[in-house]
Amino acid sequence: MNNEQTMVNEFLKGWEQHIRDIVKTDEHTSFVVCALMQKEEIKRFINKGSAGSLVALAELIESIKKEYMIVKKNQHFLGLIEKVESEESVEMIQTNRRRWLEIQNHEETYVAELVKKFS
Repeated sequence: MNNEQTMVNEFLKGWEQHIRDIVKTDEHTSFVVCALMQKEEIKRFINKGSAGSLVALAELIESIKKEYMIVKKNQHFLGLIEKVESEESVEMIQTNRRRWLEIQNHEETYVAELVKKFS
């Protein structure tokens, strides 16, 4: 990784939570970029950097959006479990959730960490 990429990654790391908060609005990536560009610090950073800075920002947003989709899917399963009344239905939903985790190759701990990040 070159110096510019390292600098970009370090800068963006400080903005991850802010980006998560915007991503939770379910807006498109272009909206998230526009919202972030309203922040003077980010605007200066992007203007000062190369095109790679903007690409890195878009990639980070997409990565965070993917994480948020995992959190939403997990919350969907948990919400269904809360709504059903029969133990049989709970078991079926839990089985489907485990199957989803397996298909997506996600560990329980990874999903729990993501949930914590977006809380």
